[in-house]
Amino acid sequence: MGVFDSEWLRPAPTRPARERRFQLLAAAALILFTAYVGATLAGVPRETSSFILGLVTFLVAHLFYIAAFLEVERAGRWGRLIPVLILAVAALPVLASHAGPMAIPVLVYGVVILTMMWRAAAAFSSWGANPGTFGLVGALLFGASDTLLAWSRFVTPVPASGYLIMGTYWAAQLLIAVSFLRRA
Repeated sequence: MGVFDSEWLRPAPTRPARERRFQLLAAAALILFTAYVGATLAGVPRETSSFILGLVTFLVAHLFYIAAFLEVERAGRWGRLIPVLILAVAALPVLASHAGPMAIPVLVYGVVILTMMWRAAAAFSSWGANPGTFGLVGALLFGASDTLLAWSRFVTPVPASGYLIMGTYWAAQLLIAVSFLRRA
């Protein structure tokens, strides 16, 4: 049985706890590895082909995160999409207008990461030291990290952006992974 096959997407109560825990651990490891490869490739300065490969790898990681957040909450929770849409309207036109030939990939990637952020918001239930909070804060940090990366690459360099990008990126990965492990 694969990590992301239809068995993995069955509602949690119908699966034995041990199997669910293993699948969540395997999914977290796969996502973290995919995101690590993306971070490595996207971080190569001014190397367009590496950046595109990193973008694609991150896109796959976000699709995995979307699938995992859908495992937690399938309801639309459309009201939680509103802040994400506001962020999209504020950031995507600026980034795309400065991305030149990368405008379409930047827009596609932006829609996917914003969808991941919305699904994390949909899975959020209350503030506190709980999986919903960890997942939402992690998703927001991931969005901040990627926005800062795109801004520094396409709009204007941001002082200390490397530290800010990687700091928010690794904090995001940790929080999202912990959110799924605590749900196991």
